[in-house]
Amino acid sequence: MRTYWRLRAEHVREVSTTILRMQKALTQMNIQLANVISDISGVSGMAIIRAIVVGERDPLKLSSALL
Repeated sequence: MRTYWRLRAEHVREVSTTILRMQKALTQMNIQLANVISDISGVSGMAIIRAIVVGERDPLKLSSALL
């Protein structure tokens, strides 16, 4: 059981580190997504990030992912 909890704690740390890296990369690209939504790893945040990766740049279309 101890091994399981250690592994879980490691996974949680890795996830939080990855989210911080994503947020930093977006900020460096001058995309202030964290100012618009509270959690970039949520459903809406990931939908917006996927749209950006595909090439969408229209703010209205990106904001439609929030609805």
